[in-house]
Amino acid sequence: MIKKIIFMSLLLVSMIHAATLNLNKTDFTTTDKILVSFSSMTGKNKDWIGIYPKESNNNWENVVKWHWTNNSATGQVIFDALPIGEYEARAFYNNSFKLVAKKEFDVKKIATKNPSLKTNKTTYSNKEKVIVSFNNMAAKNKDWIGIYPEESSNAWENVVAWHWTNDTTNGQVDFNALPAGKYEVRAFYNNSFKLVAKKEFIVEKNIEKKPTISTNKANYFENEKITISFNDMSNKNQDWIAIYPKDSSTDWGNVVAWKWTNDITNGQINFNALPAGNYEVRAFYNNSFDIEAKTVFTVIKNNLPDKIVLEDAEDGLNPEWKNYAGPAMTLIDEGAQGSNHAIRTYTGSGQYIFIGEPSKRFKYLALDVRVGVTSHNGNFTVYVKTKNGTRRIVWSVYLNHLNGKGNPADPFISGDEDNIVLNNPAPSDYFFETKDTQEFVHYEIDVEKTLKLLEPENELLSIQLFTTAGGDFDNIALLAD
Repeated sequence: MIKKIIFMSLLLVSMIHAATLNLNKTDFTTTDKILVSFSSMTGKNKDWIGIYPKESNNNWENVVKWHWTNNSATGQVIFDALPIGEYEARAFYNNSFKLVAKKEFDVKKIATKNPSLKTNKTTYSNKEKVIVSFNNMAAKNKDWIGIYPEESSNAWENVVAWHWTNDTTNGQVDFNALPAGKYEVRAFYNNSFKLVAKKEFIVEKNIEKKPTISTNKANYFENEKITISFNDMSNKNQDWIAIYPKDSSTDWGNVVAWKWTNDITNGQINFNALPAGNYEVRAFYNNSFDIEAKTVFTVIKNNLPDKIVLEDAEDGLNPEWKNYAGPAMTLIDEGAQGSNHAIRTYTGSGQYIFIGEPSKRFKYLALDVRVGVTSHNGNFTVYVKTKNGTRRIVWSVYLNHLNGKGNPADPFISGDEDNIVLNNPAPSDYFFETKDTQEFVHYEIDVEKTLKLLEPENELLSIQLFTTAGGDFDNIALLAD
């Protein structure tokens, strides 16, 4: 019984003092340090940890590396990198060779990647930097990258430009612009001329485009703005474009109008209308007075009429009228403003006359309308070209008393995006306001103002078509502002 108690006590003590070893990993490379953690050592002065080849005996001659545990029962020791092989870390008490713990591990060859080079472009102009990225270099003190003429040897006299890699494995080096030609960028280890990577590229001569400027028209009227397009400017902060009298010097005193290009290469700028004369547009780089491009244009006096008459009925019906619905219009022997004739159209019918595309100056519609005629006072319409597309603007007499006598409807928009109609009451209520008078009343309607009632942000470009659908009309015309 006593023997059994003694045995159990010894077993318990041995369990309490069972040393253990652990490694920070089981597979190492030839560049890795080996960290060995130990626990439950005796903490005596000469406990030690050794590295042995796997399956070798514990003899001292087989020790590869070793460390004391420095009087610690628990702690760590670090061993320098080892050659490729299979090893065991082994623990011993009190400077003995009696093994108390071990842990196996392997040292393997480091998996290396071949170095590589890459340029940010394959073809450069002779004014561009050459940017080279490198990967998997040796990170040695004197690794370097050089540029050589294509197919030249690696001899130093052939180096066009070069940089150290500055002890880095992966990175980038920039080279200044090179003359036109075919080149190779090459990588070398440790200040040698032994090539480890290369990449070809080409430098072409930069053919600079000369800037150009143009006007949207060769001739302008005095009231027209001038639109100038420019291309291939230098994109510098103070490039500018100016208008000069033709054949004048570039002195600042001769500048008629000017604008910056606002740091853009291609674009468009507008100048306000100019007096009649011959002019040149000139382009300059960087706030200088050296002409880079120029073009000529002319501003002529505005000889446009102030009035375009569509129909006055004095020489019969204008043959330009087209009938698109119901009875055709007729000529009547009563006119407005002392004239002898007018035209009559019938409710439910429809006629139109095409005007073309006159100047934006013509923004008023003038006409004499016979009032108090209940049988055929319908509506009239203009088709207009606007900044936002084509619009129909209609003036309908029925809208004047749609809500009862003296209560006209508000203007409103109808149709869809391909046929937008701006509906308005007629200039007056031809029936209720002037019933039975049978007189012609003259109206001048600001078409642009009517457009902006419903589309405030829109802009009238031209009045292109006039249509009727019931009523007696005379002296239908467009007026300039």
